[in-house]
Amino acid sequence: MLTGEAIPLLSRYPRIRPPRRDPWRDLAASILLRAVRDARSGDEEARHWLVFSDDCFFYCACLSLDHRSVRKFVLALYVGVMLLSQAVDLLLIATRADGRAEATIAGYDRMLKPLLTFLGDVPVEIVTIDDVRAYIVHLMDRPSRWPDHPKHQEREGTLSPFTVASYVRAVKRLFNFLEAEDRIKSNPARRIRTPRPKRVLPKGISHADLLALLATCEAGGVIDLRDRGILLFLADTGCRLGGLCGLRIEDVDFARGLAMVTEKGDKTRFVPFLTPTAEALRAWLAVRPQDQDRGPWMFVGLSPRARKGLTSNGVAQMLARRGRRAGVTGPVNAHSFRHGFARDFLLSGGDLGTLSDLMGHEGVEITKDYYGIFTIRELQEKHRRHSPLVQLFGGGDGCDS
Repeated sequence: MLTGEAIPLLSRYPRIRPPRRDPWRDLAASILLRAVRDARSGDEEARHWLVFSDDCFFYCACLSLDHRSVRKFVLALYVGVMLLSQAVDLLLIATRADGRAEATIAGYDRMLKPLLTFLGDVPVEIVTIDDVRAYIVHLMDRPSRWPDHPKHQEREGTLSPFTVASYVRAVKRLFNFLEAEDRIKSNPARRIRTPRPKRVLPKGISHADLLALLATCEAGGVIDLRDRGILLFLADTGCRLGGLCGLRIEDVDFARGLAMVTEKGDKTRFVPFLTPTAEALRAWLAVRPQDQDRGPWMFVGLSPRARKGLTSNGVAQMLARRGRRAGVTGPVNAHSFRHGFARDFLLSGGDLGTLSDLMGHEGVEITKDYYGIFTIRELQEKHRRHSPLVQLFGGGDGCDS
């Protein structure tokens, strides 16, 4: 039965009506009262139940009680405790202080917003592994793609496995950071496994498409010379788009065939290039506008209003324009050049360790995960060229049937 002290307590919340003699209402009031008492005494399980449990929603409905009021009551018990939004802000500040790229910071911000929407701005201490798992299932079942994306419009369709994995990595990064900073006692994402999407062949640019793109630059105008230099530099070095756009004239050492690129924030590395690329860069520098407004950048815009270096968006537009002119149907973007570089290197007999250094990866495992994927024909060809028996008995084209 409904106790006498339950009515004054529950009357503090909005939208409550005096309970009738209804067994369901009496039971709901009794359970909620007990949970509120436990939550006040510091019981974390009771607090979590009041905020997240579907049963709590049901009991609130039985009493015509707005569950948001119960939620606010519980959150008010956490005076001085870090909320989820504050935790995300701390991660973004720490990431910026570590010198990471602005794109990385913006990516964390964008990928953690759905977590805030799903859980609400709750204290980080009450988030459990069950909440994180429920969030992952929510991502898998979500009916739309690219909400709040800076470059894509939201449209219908489930998220790809790669996108879900990216969101999960962001969640694990957040809670691993909070644990390392001693902001939480237990890490709810520690036992969460990042989904591993089915491995697929990277979509690298083909030799035929690269030659077709270069053929569109044969007229030899100023813009043709610039674009030819960009195409060959991307194909020859496998650098990231940020490394290309941030390349300065002084970063290129023609005598040694090396260029220093800055990628992913402030990470610098040297990339080698060959004679055809060097000749294309020299031909471009011979006609490059020399006015100071364009700064020290190797690749600059050519319109009268152009200032400073060529932007990533400018490179993307140039590649799309050249692709249409060449009639290319395969992928034509800066990363397709990087993929093509890596695949050609491995198929030509290069090793993963060297490729990892050339790509600027933090470890060889990253290189293997992305590029150590071959068709059976490719594996058969590599085996034919590198089997130990080749050294003993010579090569062979295969077995007789």
